[in-house]
Amino acid sequence: MRNQRVSAAGESAELGERRSSSAVKPRAKVASKAMADTGQILVVKIAKGQLQKKAAKQAIVQKKTQSNANPNPKLGGSSGTARVVISYTQIYRATPLERIEMIRRGIPASEAKRIFADLAMGQGAGFKALNLSTATVNKKAKHGDLLTSEESERIIGFAKLVGQLEAMIQESGDPTGFDARTWMARWLTEPLPAFGGARPADLVDTMEGQGLVSAALAKMQSGAYA
Repeated sequence: MRNQRVSAAGESAELGERRSSSAVKPRAKVASKAMADTGQILVVKIAKGQLQKKAAKQAIVQKKTQSNANPNPKLGGSSGTARVVISYTQIYRATPLERIEMIRRGIPASEAKRIFADLAMGQGAGFKALNLSTATVNKKAKHGDLLTSEESERIIGFAKLVGQLEAMIQESGDPTGFDARTWMARWLTEPLPAFGGARPADLVDTMEGQGLVSAALAKMQSGAYA
């Protein structure tokens, strides 16, 4: 009888160990799986963070590259002698300091030629009005050179006048069908009573003269035609 009790006790203990072992194994598997899942999540987060940092660095590099290539995008500025496309309206609405910066940097001679080509008044007439040598501008344009600050100031001032007219048309109503540049080229060559019969083109070679022409345009917009 005693042997039977011992045997039964042994069997019971063995059964308890098996149950305990079977209970531990699933928990161990769950814990192991949880650790694996956590590790995978951590790896994903790290990888995602690295990608974000890489994208941020690329964005910074790209921004710096664009900034170096075009330090003053509002005015279409550029470094060196790269092509500069002048927006007349933007130059008119720019601040004086922005225009001064562009003047000091210098306008490409090729851009000066384009301005008068756009106005359809002829480069010879345009350069003569600004007291610029056509031969000198053509030579600089051929070699990709910049105009001097003095030459650039006249070009910027003239482009500002065209921009003023364009802005006037936009603010006055529907500009559809109105060619501001063609009108400007014609108006510059017409004698005005406000100038004692002189033409606007006779005054634009100086900054004072350009100021008078600008004032005449403003009067036209207000209804007090010159």
